[in-house]
Amino acid sequence: MVRLTGKVLMTLACLGLAGSSPAADGGAGDPPKARLAVRMHVATPALVEVVIGGQGLTEPTKGEPAAPSTLRVETEKLPDSPPTAAPASKAPVPVASSPAAAPAEAPAAADLLLQARAASRDGNWPESLAAYRQVLQVVPQHPERDLITLETAAVLENLGQEDEALQLYDRLLAGTLAPPLLGRARLGRSTLIFHRQIQSPDPVAAFSQYRRELASLDQFDHWNPADRVNLKRWEVQAWEHLMTALKSHPELPVARLEEVMTLWDQSPTDNRPRTAAGFWADRLYRAGLLGEATRFYQTALENCEAPARSLLWTRWVDSLRELGDWRQLEKVLSSWRQETGGLPPRLAAELGRVQLLNGSVAEAAATLEAALSQDEAAQFPENWLALAQAHQQLQDDPQAIRVLERALLRPLPQETLQKQLAALYDRAGRYDQAALIYQKLLEPASPADRGFFLERLGVCYTKTQQYSQAHQIFRELAHSGDYFWQKLAQAHLQGLSVYPGGIPGVN
Repeated sequence: MVRLTGKVLMTLACLGLAGSSPAADGGAGDPPKARLAVRMHVATPALVEVVIGGQGLTEPTKGEPAAPSTLRVETEKLPDSPPTAAPASKAPVPVASSPAAAPAEAPAAADLLLQARAASRDGNWPESLAAYRQVLQVVPQHPERDLITLETAAVLENLGQEDEALQLYDRLLAGTLAPPLLGRARLGRSTLIFHRQIQSPDPVAAFSQYRRELASLDQFDHWNPADRVNLKRWEVQAWEHLMTALKSHPELPVARLEEVMTLWDQSPTDNRPRTAAGFWADRLYRAGLLGEATRFYQTALENCEAPARSLLWTRWVDSLRELGDWRQLEKVLSSWRQETGGLPPRLAAELGRVQLLNGSVAEAAATLEAALSQDEAAQFPENWLALAQAHQQLQDDPQAIRVLERALLRPLPQETLQKQLAALYDRAGRYDQAALIYQKLLEPASPADRGFFLERLGVCYTKTQQYSQAHQIFRELAHSGDYFWQKLAQAHLQGLSVYPGGIPGVN
């Protein structure tokens, strides 16, 4: 049975047929007198045809029997259910013409929207774009039209169709958006523009502008928790984009770098990339901002895992060394040693030297002794000298002499080691051994050093009662071109004439 609408029934009543029956109009076998076809469109694709036979509608042809009054309704059968039901989470598309029947477009639009979003999650941007566009073709006034347009703009951006995406953002922002979508549209537009401008000659300016927009959006009252998390994620990604862009700007002006550091300090810790501090530390180091560089190396190490930690430790040490911050350098090297269970020999020796500079003499002696057991540290004369000096400060000259004697057995630059050892022999009263070293040092000595070596050799000869050799050395020194050594040589010669053992108090 087909239920007719009031409009159809009214039409039939006007025709006098709404209540007709075969009995009233003639016999069942009478031929039709006239036929009226009524075609009406309902909300579904089905057609309802109302075929009416009745007497008196037209005059019968002569000799034609009168047709019985009949009412027959022919219609296509409606499907039992839509091809695909709308998802439970979405309300079905409202139907204006018939509340009893959902429009055929609604299930198709729902399926397309699901398809579009699934393709976006999978990164299949062409399929996603095609499905989004079909949704709005099927249901132009879709209740989620603004959200669909926003999602379409993001897909276009991922496809590189930035101009078209920007047009969609502008169209949305020119209309009346619900607050959550308004914030998302502003964020999408700002992010698109940032991605364009970050490749400009001044990426720092682009980043600064984008970060101000993010800060403004953070004050938006209508974000849901997920959107606020996305704001943090976008700022993290903005820092990463800035670092990538700056790789093509190896020399960043100091003023620009200081501006970036101000922005860094303003950013919450969670909004900074964990790996960024090391990048900025290197930039600061190259710019000569060593104090800031050391701070960033420390931050980088707090957020870094092996194997990159070793490189960060090394660079932190380098910056402190150049800065001349010996106390901080000792702390850093000690912390590195504690973390790894030991330092490379070269750095262990450096720790010993820094400990000596900072007055930790006993610790310095122990550190240097351990480091010099390794060839990597033993090839540097300064490490041997530092160990000898540590023993001297510990009032252990014999041990200091042994250290330098061990060093001179190695193929190392000799002069500095020999000078220190000769002074120790001299102070220990081992004048013959000291004299032998001073004689060796005279041959390659510079004019500035030659006077010192001659004077000390003359004193050693005097102490061993080799007066003639001492007299000869002092006479040579008295004829040198240096006024200071001339005067000192003359005093020694006068002493030899009065005191064959040397001038009292002059050694």
